[in-house]
Amino acid sequence: MAKFSHVNSTIREGFRMAIEAIRQNKLRSILTLLGISIGVFSVIGVMTAIRTLESSVNSQLDILGTNTFTINKSPAIQIHGPGGNRKIRQRKNITYAHYEEIN
Repeated sequence: MAKFSHVNSTIREGFRMAIEAIRQNKLRSILTLLGISIGVFSVIGVMTAIRTLESSVNSQLDILGTNTFTINKSPAIQIHGPGGNRKIRQRKNITYAHYEEIN
């Protein structure tokens, strides 16, 4: 039983010292707490934004259905090199005959 009272008094002493250190360094303690809070809220905000974007993309893709795909004259993401935009504009238009060939 004496062993547990020694551990208990050690924990109490450590807790008392920690509270005293916080009281002596109020500004440091407040700034540390503020930094931790901002970090936690930033992580929560980023995770919420990612989940919202993921949900939005999934709902937009669900509209198309499972057996649908899209063919465009120009790419969805355009990274133009020298003369790249001109090359895309010079591509032939997609016609109904092209659709029939694919289908």
